[in-house]
Amino acid sequence: MYQVMVVDDEPMAASLIVNIIKRKYSDFEIMGTAYDGEEALELMEEKGEPDVLITDIKMPVMNGLKLVEETKKRYPEVISVIVSGYQEFEYAKQAIAFGVCDYILKPIVPSEFSKLITRIEEKLRQKYYKERNTLMHKMVNEIPIDEKTLRRYFQSECYYGAIVRLNGLPSRYGERGKKEVFSDINEMMIAYGRDTQETLYLCPGELVSDEDYEQMIRRRIGKEQPEAAYVTSVIRQKSVPAAQIGEMVRELYRKLDSSIILGKNQTLILEETPSANPGGRPGKDYEYLDKESFETEYGVEGMVRERQRDFRETYNRLNIVGTTLCILSAMPLFASMALSASEVLLIAGVCLLLFIAACGCVAFVYGGVQQSAMQRLLEEGAYSRRIKARGSIRAAFSVTYWLIVTAIFLVYTFGPSGNAQPSSGWIIWAVAGVLYGAVAAIMGIIERGAYKQ
Repeated sequence: MYQVMVVDDEPMAASLIVNIIKRKYSDFEIMGTAYDGEEALELMEEKGEPDVLITDIKMPVMNGLKLVEETKKRYPEVISVIVSGYQEFEYAKQAIAFGVCDYILKPIVPSEFSKLITRIEEKLRQKYYKERNTLMHKMVNEIPIDEKTLRRYFQSECYYGAIVRLNGLPSRYGERGKKEVFSDINEMMIAYGRDTQETLYLCPGELVSDEDYEQMIRRRIGKEQPEAAYVTSVIRQKSVPAAQIGEMVRELYRKLDSSIILGKNQTLILEETPSANPGGRPGKDYEYLDKESFETEYGVEGMVRERQRDFRETYNRLNIVGTTLCILSAMPLFASMALSASEVLLIAGVCLLLFIAACGCVAFVYGGVQQSAMQRLLEEGAYSRRIKARGSIRAAFSVTYWLIVTAIFLVYTFGPSGNAQPSSGWIIWAVAGVLYGAVAAIMGIIERGAYKQ
C-alpha cells in the first residue's frame, strides 16, 4: 500500500482528506497526520518517508511551501500535493517551482480529488515497478539491501520462489546476449531474468497456497517455455517472509548452478536438496555420461563443438607446458647434486622438483578435465558409444586380472608351504603392470579392427 501523510492546521480539513482516502482508495494508507510543517518533518524521521505528502499552504510554525522545499531536499522521491484556495493561487505556482507534483483547490471536490489520486497512483505504480526491478537485480547479484527497503517495495507478507533455465546454455549463446528481462508492470507474479534464457519467479503468498503453488508454477513454465529443448527448474514449495526473499533467491541460484545437466529435463524441489544424493557421493547424477548412450537436445552438440574448437589451442598449449615442466622438474635436483653435497641444497632441489612437477600436473589436469567433459557430451574418444558398449567387458577383465595378480603376490610373498620370497615379491607388480598395458593395447587393436569391419 502507498503511504500518505496529510498536513493541515485545520483538523476538520485534515480529517476530510483522511476519510476520503480511507473510504475510496484501498491502495493508499494514511501513515500519519500533522498540523504544521515541523511536526510533519519529525513524523517522517520517526516513521520514514511517505509516498505522498498532501499539505495545506498557510500553517503556523512552518508553512506548506517551506515543508515541500525541506521534504524535497531530504526525500527527493516523495510526491508532494498542495491544497490551496483560489486566493492562494500565486502560492500554488510558486510551490510547483519547488517540485510539487500537483495541487487541488479548496473546497475539495470529490471528482477532482479522484482525478488527482488516479494521476498519483499511476506515477507510484511506475516508481514501485522500477524500484522492484532494481532490487531484483541487486538480490540476484548479491548486493546488500536493507530490510526496510525490501519491505517497502515487496509488501506481501510472504513469497514463493522458483527459477527456470532454458537449455542450460551460457548467456552468450542467447539470442540477445546478456540483456536483463523483467515482468510486465501489470503482472501480479514478479519475474526477472539475467538473460533471455532464464526466469526467476516471485509469487506473492496471497495468490496461492503451498499445495497449489508447485502445480501453478509448472503450468506457467510449460506455457511460457514451449520451445525449449530442455528445461532445468528449481521450485521452493514453502513460502518465506518478505524479509527473507534475498536468501531464498540465493538458495535457488545455488541449486540451479550446481544442478544443470546439458540435454536433460529436470524439476528440482529446493526443500529436497539434502536428500537429493542419497549415496552422498559427488557426481553420482552424472555417471550415466560414462556408461550409457544418450541423445543431446537440439543446440547442445553445436555449442559443445564450438567450445571444443575454442579450447583446442589452449588444450595443446597446456599439454606442452605440462610436459616441459615435468621434464625440467629434475633439473634443480641435478644442479644441487653437481654444485654441492650439502643436505640443505639436496632438500631444496627435491622441493623444487616436486613444485615444478606439481605445476605441470595442474596444467595436465586443468586441460584434461575440460577436454574429457566435452568428449563425454559428444561421445568421442574414450567415451564413444563403441567403447561404452564394451566398457563392462573391460571392467570385468580389469577386476579379474588384478585379483589374480594379488593372489599370486600373496602366495609368493607369504608362502603357505614355507617357500616365502618377501624380498623379491615387488617384481610381480612390475611385471603385472607391463603385461596389463600390453593386454589393454592388444584389446584396443582388436576392438578397432572389429569396429572397422
